[in-house]
Amino acid sequence: MNLARALVAIALTVSGFEVASGYATAESVDPRTAPPSTPDASLIDRSPAAPELIDDTHDPQTDFNNAIGVAANQVGLAATAGSIAGTVIGAAIGCPIGALTAGFTALPTGPIAVPAAALGCVAGAGIGVGLGAAIGTAVVAGPVGIASAVQAYNTLHAAGDIAAPVQPD
Repeated sequence: MNLARALVAIALTVSGFEVASGYATAESVDPRTAPPSTPDASLIDRSPAAPELIDDTHDPQTDFNNAIGVAANQVGLAATAGSIAGTVIGAAIGCPIGALTAGFTALPTGPIAVPAAALGCVAGAGIGVGLGAAIGTAVVAGPVGIASAVQAYNTLHAAGDIAAPVQPD
């Protein structure tokens, strides 16, 4: 604990010396006399031999990561929605099918038909949930995945990260 206090005290002391020795602070700069933050375009040589200005603010890797991140979020949300919808629909369809199948199978045995139908409902719902989740995910996330890939391509193309096709001469 004492080491942390000592480090904080040293940092405050050093920063105090920097401010006292003439470093600019927000209060010491007059915005009317401050130099412009961007260079004057009239000072740039416009001759054909002048080097082309490089835009350091554009990062294609960041654009790519952002486009893929958006697509991944969209597909993930669609997969989740499809899985939930498929689970509910699968359970709703699987339970009655399982109950009818197990109930009809146990019908000749007499009194065991009702518990067999209840267990059949549970089994049918379990199978329906698994199949419904898989089918729902594929049905919903598949088209969203394709649309997200197209959107990511269009985004990267608009940013200039993917070149237009070369036209034959």
